[in-house]
Amino acid sequence: MGNLTDFLLDEEINTVNFRGCIANFCDENTLADEKRWEELINDKFVFPAVSLHPRHTHHFTLDTIRVIRYLLGHPKTCALGEVGLDYSRGQGKFKVVQESVLQRLLGVAIEFQKPVVLHCRDVDEESKDAEDDCLQIVSEVLPPHWKIHPHCHTNSWKRARNWCRRFPNLCIGLTPIVQWDAPGPKEVARRIPLGCLLLETNAPFFKPRWSPRTVEFSNSTDAKLVAHEIARIIRIQVEDVLRECLQNTTRIYAISM
Repeated sequence: MGNLTDFLLDEEINTVNFRGCIANFCDENTLADEKRWEELINDKFVFPAVSLHPRHTHHFTLDTIRVIRYLLGHPKTCALGEVGLDYSRGQGKFKVVQESVLQRLLGVAIEFQKPVVLHCRDVDEESKDAEDDCLQIVSEVLPPHWKIHPHCHTNSWKRARNWCRRFPNLCIGLTPIVQWDAPGPKEVARRIPLGCLLLETNAPFFKPRWSPRTVEFSNSTDAKLVAHEIARIIRIQVEDVLRECLQNTTRIYAISM
């Protein structure tokens, strides 16, 4: 499980009110443990998205899709995700399986009228780029008006713009990577309209750049540091970034805070 879109609102610059997080349940073991899943989502600050991560799609069965359908029917479940393609670390050998599962799960998103959290990662020596393949499949299955969150965007503004042009209701997620020496996310932060932006931590990964050495993981409240970096890059007040991203989150995920 990883926290994705962590949304906060600064009423005053020194007082951050944590409103909650979109938590991604996409490991087959978590999905199978109904008691544990119910326990986690009963937290009032947790809004679940459910699916099967592309790195686990070689474990996909008919029972998997049955469980995902069941969990999507829960009144608190706000999205299907994360789904997508991941060719990193040799996972390209499962490319055909990943594409097939992605197509089926996008069909489930349509069935339940749920927004989609996308994961598109990396290339290997034998496969095409995962993001290009993902964009092609998603464009073939989902209508242009669909609400989509390509999470943890680490590529260029050109790539982000391709998604935004194809799906006008889409929002791109930026993580603490925007603080690092990563030109792609910084360019996206500088050029993307605020109305198309979401804040993420992808917790427990990508701890903020200036975290103490004793800190090993990121957490949901680190989203405010992403907002501060975006505000610094585009030279606006951090409150404006936080308010806009809160509005984007409630719009994409159809949740009220």
